[in-house]
Amino acid sequence: MGSKEGIPPPPPDWPQQADEDYERIRVLGAGAFGQVLLAKRRPQNSHSAEKYVAIKGVSILTEHEGATAEREIAILSELSHPNIIKLLDAYEPASNTAKGRYIVMSYINGPDLGELLEARGALGLPLAQLIARHLISAVAYLHARGVIHRDIKPDNIMLEGCKEGKKWISDDLMWNSSKTSSKAVEQGRFKAVLCDFGFARAILFKQHERNQSRVNLRMSAVGTKFFAAPELVENVCNKDEPDEALTQCVSNYGLIGDAYSVGATLSEIITGVPPGKDPVAYVESNRKTTQKSSSRFSKLCHILSGGYKGPYDIQLRTHEELPKPVTNLISSLMEPDPSSRLSVREAQDHEWIGGYDALEHGDVDARRGGECVPLQNIAAFK
Repeated sequence: MGSKEGIPPPPPDWPQQADEDYERIRVLGAGAFGQVLLAKRRPQNSHSAEKYVAIKGVSILTEHEGATAEREIAILSELSHPNIIKLLDAYEPASNTAKGRYIVMSYINGPDLGELLEARGALGLPLAQLIARHLISAVAYLHARGVIHRDIKPDNIMLEGCKEGKKWISDDLMWNSSKTSSKAVEQGRFKAVLCDFGFARAILFKQHERNQSRVNLRMSAVGTKFFAAPELVENVCNKDEPDEALTQCVSNYGLIGDAYSVGATLSEIITGVPPGKDPVAYVESNRKTTQKSSSRFSKLCHILSGGYKGPYDIQLRTHEELPKPVTNLISSLMEPDPSSRLSVREAQDHEWIGGYDALEHGDVDARRGGECVPLQNIAAFK
């Protein structure tokens, strides 16, 4: 398993079969088990039709991590939706003593929404509306399969279409609400993809619950505090110290909890205001000064603009500055009372989203009121 010039050497436990199926190109980042690599499918590989893939390592140092990794693989292996990351293959490490798995995912050539928000703040309304449609369609599909994502936030949503060839497009198309931006969206330039299913969980419905969206069950509560539904945060148990992550909690959690996270995500990408902040106070305070760039901020601006020309003003909006349908959708998804909250499958029919028939679809019917088609792999429920 040697390495050609310019190609990164394989990790110590890199599977031989992975080298036979894919050609390593470069390192994309660091994962829990090692590097995340960009790779190219070899002509003889019949497992995948995608030319480029991302291969990441998943740590399995404990029994809990092992169950989590198997669950992520089991869930993703049965999902098929254009706005959900695809699992293409999985390999055992080369060494029998290694603790992990290598997972081959579809490669998304673009930044995550968290990076875009940090770079320039609130996205343009045409792009934000498209992202809302893609995200709601993806999560409605998950719920139709009985899957709860449990960690929906901007960092876990990638955006394709930010490049023309090898060059980044004008940032105006992403942060502007002009006719040019609207045209780019209408022409299908962009696509949002929901990623990171490490915390996802499949649930089993009773027969009479198959068409419901408010099923709750007791399970480990995970995710990020300010994107989590209030009933999750308020009912957590066995948490030693409060912090932004909710990775060691137990709570009553269900499909309707994901709806709150979708609303919180949409609120941030449309207003630029992080969840947990008072929107009016935050906008008034931060509009007065030009924010300083962080290293992550300046790097992304350098990529997008072909050279860092900031610091840029961060684009911010209050809810009062948004069209009423937008604020109605966000407030309905973020309703504190879960029994009154708009479900994600219901949100497909909201006037700002356009109805089920106007959205991207997966391999099962995810329209409002439809029955759940549960996953078959028992590992998805562990």
